[in-house]
Amino acid sequence: MNTNQFGKKNTKIMLTFILILMIALTTLMAGITNLQAQTDATIKSYVYLAINPNPVGVDQPVTVDTWVSPLSTRTDEYFNGLTVTITDPDGATETKGPFTTNVNGGYAFAYTPTKLGNYTFKSHYPGEKLVPGQYASSESQTITLQVQQDPIPYFQDNPLPVDYWTRPINGQNRLWSSISGGWLMAAYNLTYTTAAGVSVGALNPYSQAPGAPHIMWTKEITTGGLVGGEQGTSSYYNGPSYSSLFSPPIVMNGKLYYSLTSGGTVCVDQRTGKELWRNDNLTQLTCGQEYNAQKYSYTTAGVQAYLWTRSWQVYDPFDGTLKYNYINYPSTLTRPVFSDDGSLLNYVIGRNWLALWNSSLAGLGTNREWSRGIQWNVTIPNLTVPESLFAPLNISSSPAPTILGAYGNVLLGRVSVGGSAHIVYDMGYDLTTGEQLWYNNYTKGILALDGTFPTYWHAIGDGVLAQFSLVSMRWNGYDINTGKLLWVSDPQDYPWGDYTSYYPTIAYGKLYSLSYDGCVHAFDIKTGKEVWKFFSGNSGLETTTGTYPFFYGPIIADGIIYASNGFETPQQPLTRGARTFALNATTGDELWNMNGMLYLRAIADGYLLGVNVYDSQIYCIGKGPSKTTVNAPQVGVTTSTPITISGTITDISAGSEQNTAAANYPNGLPCVSDASEGAWMSHIYGQQPLPNNVTGVPITINVLDANGNYRTVGTTTSQTSGTFALNWTPDISGAYTVYAVFEGSESYYPSNAVTYFYASEAPATPTPQPTQPPSMADLYFIPGIIGVIIVVIVIGVVLLLAIRKRP
Repeated sequence: MNTNQFGKKNTKIMLTFILILMIALTTLMAGITNLQAQTDATIKSYVYLAINPNPVGVDQPVTVDTWVSPLSTRTDEYFNGLTVTITDPDGATETKGPFTTNVNGGYAFAYTPTKLGNYTFKSHYPGEKLVPGQYASSESQTITLQVQQDPIPYFQDNPLPVDYWTRPINGQNRLWSSISGGWLMAAYNLTYTTAAGVSVGALNPYSQAPGAPHIMWTKEITTGGLVGGEQGTSSYYNGPSYSSLFSPPIVMNGKLYYSLTSGGTVCVDQRTGKELWRNDNLTQLTCGQEYNAQKYSYTTAGVQAYLWTRSWQVYDPFDGTLKYNYINYPSTLTRPVFSDDGSLLNYVIGRNWLALWNSSLAGLGTNREWSRGIQWNVTIPNLTVPESLFAPLNISSSPAPTILGAYGNVLLGRVSVGGSAHIVYDMGYDLTTGEQLWYNNYTKGILALDGTFPTYWHAIGDGVLAQFSLVSMRWNGYDINTGKLLWVSDPQDYPWGDYTSYYPTIAYGKLYSLSYDGCVHAFDIKTGKEVWKFFSGNSGLETTTGTYPFFYGPIIADGIIYASNGFETPQQPLTRGARTFALNATTGDELWNMNGMLYLRAIADGYLLGVNVYDSQIYCIGKGPSKTTVNAPQVGVTTSTPITISGTITDISAGSEQNTAAANYPNGLPCVSDASEGAWMSHIYGQQPLPNNVTGVPITINVLDANGNYRTVGTTTSQTSGTFALNWTPDISGAYTVYAVFEGSESYYPSNAVTYFYASEAPATPTPQPTQPPSMADLYFIPGIIGVIIVVIVIGVVLLLAIRKRP
């Protein structure tokens, strides 16, 4: 081809392309012009309505879905004023709404018909001015719901797990949501109490609780344990009372996140302790977030998980990568509140103002402007410390208020001085509007030192703010909504009841308080009366208090209270004999205890987490997996001789593979009874002596015989070696399947194993021959002949001897 022809072809192609481009641009400009023109035009709207299921049984709920189309061109604009009119079979009407739709233009709600017959539904949109233009009003079609006597069958939910389970949980297992709550910040949420780096008091209402002190794993978090040598009996101490050791921690989707004192954040598997990732740049971890973004996103259909830091950085909890951060924030992020959809709400308080910041309003992008998330900023009364207190309290200016906590729709604030030692005011604000509801002035009590002023220690819950008085050793209960005094509790035990734990907790209608008197006290939250008290025992010469003080906890879940002996600052050498207890929350009865001085920090998915002061290791306590094996003779088995069915039952939690456990029990770590578990775990993980009264677990032996009969042939108890054996004689011939079954316990999930053998028929016993009765000869003649012969022989011997004696 000659270059001239090639050039002409290229020119034609270029001209064609330019022509197409011009047409496209003309069309695009026309579209833009048309869109601009529509801004001031009326846009026809369409309303849709769906009712499901239909038909439905009386008193069964249906889902009412209604939505508007077309959507606005702005992703942050929603339709407003949507209503649904419902007419029942008798002609009575009711209107639901008005509703504001989600970002997809829809709204859904549940409705329960209570009458037989036909209901009708119609949705109405009033229209409104939005960015694209004026939306016209419109109505949906009328939908008829048939309500019948017979109920519509529900989808059968899968039951709660009885076997060992892990994360992620299959999304179809909806019932499991009741036992699979996470732990998103220190002390679970803003209702409960904590201090940086120390134990917490809190309730997790969505977790099972360890019914036995079985340890899943331990993991060093810092240098710990006895020093020895020139340091004698002292132990290493890295200040967990006042540092951020094992902080916050956070548990989401079966993963445990915590910050290191040296900086950075570690993510480990909650059930195994295995490190999954580490990010040295992720510092000052504050909270997790589980955010249901469906209302605000076209593309999100579920919950998104995030990790937040004090410096407003947001990370992906799966791999620790930075997602985005906020810029120009006024203060660090502390403990937030979460809305129903999981939006992170941060209340910021000043001397005379209160602001609410909402993460769902703060926009998109990698670097997000913090101020865009401000939902409101209101003026509040300026509560300053009176001049009369400046000299007595040794302060030079009035401090700013701080956030104390939140419960229901009330945010609690406080003005205090002297490191929170002197509380001047407590205040209550409306969480929704910021309006001040009440305030209490404790000035008079502080000056009089009469015990009417509260101290730092407080608890929030069940509509009550409980404040402790050091002077009276009593709790004062205030109404959260009004600030009015409701009751004064019975006193704690003199004299050490004066010093109580920082973390009292309200749950199940009771206030649970730990103190140096060695007791866990339970007070009725409506009256302040003490309903039970648990004493951990006398300490003799081991402590200066004569008791084993309670200081760590309580952490509460599933009707169980966990509390540990300990001190604000542990004494050196460390007090021996401290224990961690599990108590029945209703009665105060002891369920179990184990050796250990545990800073209790969290409970989630049924696993209790804390740091043991004795060795500075993280302890994960909860029900673990087990493994059963079984053997039976393979040859020489008959129906006439007993056989021995034997096997093992071992703990296969991750801790069983740690160095000490694996070295001391190379054939597997034996499972033991719940009653023995505390002493056994202290031996395995705490270097305590091997207890001499350890008992094993029951093993049931079942067989399936040659006739197809499945039956139990016996039950045996395992030994401290983890082995078991049962002697049994097969009763019919043929092939047998043997099942060794461990039904599980509070310490271990169930397991089983199978083996086989063949039993032959026993060899036949030879038939004995019939015996003849003895004859007369046998009875008389033969014995007589024998007697004569004997006489002859005797005479012969005598004669012979006489002859030999002659000279």
